[in-house]
Amino acid sequence: MKKSILFLLLFALLGCQKTDGTSKDAKDEPVRLTVLAGFENAWMKNFSPYNNSSMRNAILGFIYEYLLLFNEMDGMKPIPWLAENVSLADDLQTIRIELREGVQWSDGAPFSADDVVFTFGDFPKAHPEIDRQGFWGEGGKLQDVRKTGNLSVEVVLAQKNAFGIPFLLNEVEILPRHIWQNIDDPATTVIENPVGTGPFTELKQFSPQLYVMGRNPYYWQADQLKIDEMVYPQFNSNENAYDSLKAGKIDWAFVFIPDIENVYVAGNPDNRYWFPPNGGVRITLNFQAKNENNRKAFTNLNFRRAVSLAMDRKSMMEIGAYGYVQGGNPATGMHPVHWGWRNEEADAIWQQYYRYDLDAARSELAQGGFADTDGDG
Repeated sequence: MKKSILFLLLFALLGCQKTDGTSKDAKDEPVRLTVLAGFENAWMKNFSPYNNSSMRNAILGFIYEYLLLFNEMDGMKPIPWLAENVSLADDLQTIRIELREGVQWSDGAPFSADDVVFTFGDFPKAHPEIDRQGFWGEGGKLQDVRKTGNLSVEVVLAQKNAFGIPFLLNEVEILPRHIWQNIDDPATTVIENPVGTGPFTELKQFSPQLYVMGRNPYYWQADQLKIDEMVYPQFNSNENAYDSLKAGKIDWAFVFIPDIENVYVAGNPDNRYWFPPNGGVRITLNFQAKNENNRKAFTNLNFRRAVSLAMDRKSMMEIGAYGYVQGGNPATGMHPVHWGWRNEEADAIWQQYYRYDLDAARSELAQGGFADTDGDG
């Protein structure tokens, strides 16, 4: 499978087996990829990008596409998609977008700058309830969006931002203006026959238990596709998904499997998995706790250091998370995809308090004026 298709799957993938279809040359049957997109009691026939069910995982990227993709395996490096070039001006506030030529929507209509201006400007302005990225309104991200040519757009951020491109473009799917401009209530409108620029837009089969999406007849990367149909069976729990995964009935999935090497991988040499970098698991102190002494403790530097020193992170990772997660986090809590920006000096300071050291924790508590009043250690 080519890189372009792998990047289209924008949710975490686990389990990569052989597709359950065969080559068209062999049996003249469509090559299918079966995906566990999420858990629902039944699929609802709604292909709106504002659908909040698990179906959204199957919609984004496969039906509605992005201007850029950001490679989490390579420090969020941008990959041109519907946009061929995106640049941040010297003012750190103006983003210039040059769109790809020759892209069509799945109904044959041409893709253009009007669709981008509509997606970022006109539509969320008119419908604040769908402005999930906070583009407009008080404290909004954007100041202006303007068309500068049939395939070019300028977006002016509300404030200067050296990371303006990912700040603006990460996870924003582009909508067809000629379809959505006629929709008065986008947040609740049901879309049964979607129109997108993505590779799989044609509904071939639908039931509450399974639906099948076929190829977009106008897809701009049709020569890159190695499969003909995406199959989405319905699951309502991890347990019934396990059996299908182990039996080879699902090709791609995102699902938590305890002890994955023994439970899943050992059963079939084709079974593989990948844990993409994600947000950390954190303990957050409640600075608005009702108990006054709690609030005093939580804002005390020695207390906070002691809490960190008292955490056996190695056991947490190996026992609590089956060894799936990694430690060595920076003091900033920076996402792993940005670890290339880490500062060694800052990390060295942080490591003093990141280790597991109960004696050091007791020392910090003593320095902070805390006492073990009940003697339980």
